[in-house]
Amino acid sequence: PWHRRAEKYFGGRWGGLLTFRAGSRERAFAVLKNLKIAAVQTNLGDARTLAIHLESTIHREQTPQARSEAGVTDDLIRVSAGLESPSDLIGDFAAALDAAGG
Repeated sequence: PWHRRAEKYFGGRWGGLLTFRAGSRERAFAVLKNLKIAAVQTNLGDARTLAIHLESTIHREQTPQARSEAGVTDDLIRVSAGLESPSDLIGDFAAALDAAGG
């Protein structure tokens, strides 16, 4: 069903979108702080890879119950993949995760 929505709203032009859990809220912010290639911004559909902490940004005004029902945890990071080299992005996230510890 999500593919049909993407087709409707983006006309067949969309990139990769993924989320992952960093292990704690603190580590999520540390990962974002240590990214060098991916930009920490709230937009979607940019040519650059973007990353964001969902709980403190676009879901910040929701109740804890609403966030829970939406699957938004305090350590969740959303990534909108851009046009950079996949190996460069993998290296950027690996280095940021390593620097964040845990």
